[in-house]
Amino acid sequence: MISACMEDVMGFLTRPRETFARSKGKSLGCAYQYYAGLLIIFSVLFAFVTIILGVAHFNAVIQQVAMIPFIGEALSGGLSHFSGFVAIWRLFAAYVLFLMLLFGIFMMGFVFHAFVLLFGGEKGVVQTLRTTMFAATPALLLGWIPYIWIIGLVWAVVIFIIGISETQEISTGSGAAVIIVPLILKLIFLGLGAAVIISFMGAISNLIPRAF
Repeated sequence: MISACMEDVMGFLTRPRETFARSKGKSLGCAYQYYAGLLIIFSVLFAFVTIILGVAHFNAVIQQVAMIPFIGEALSGGLSHFSGFVAIWRLFAAYVLFLMLLFGIFMMGFVFHAFVLLFGGEKGVVQTLRTTMFAATPALLLGWIPYIWIIGLVWAVVIFIIGISETQEISTGSGAAVIIVPLILKLIFLGLGAAVIISFMGAISNLIPRAF
């Protein structure tokens, strides 16, 4: 089973179109098991890295506080007792992320499938869900590494485009549109939301009496 999983991992990373074509007959449960297995590995490594970096950053802050004249030593001594809290908080955040990714993959797949239908895909939502899970391979393998995670994310997007065009039997351009269009809509939504907040804050500031 492990050897088969490793074969799938290498296949999705190096021969995505061929591997997606071969995986069409696999069940959604099989795809979810594959995704969950990689997610567990990612979550453990991510938790370890985020705890190490969080505690290191907190200790650096303590050292800077210790340099404050008169009260620095006392403050740094008090703050040092919170190192364990920082580690636990980072572990909790990693656990929350694990849960979000474990269940959020279905929501992401359903959103993508709405655009699959829009661009002519007619092979069913299960194919879209499976493709979304399999395409997450590089993001899960590299996502726990600082700065390198962006490579895994871009790689996952490319694999998704190839996979969705193969499994839904649509063009590569349509496959790209399935992921690009919702991204553009999300950016527009965030931009409009930011504009509303800025306008609201501006209106509030105009109601405040000016001293001069």
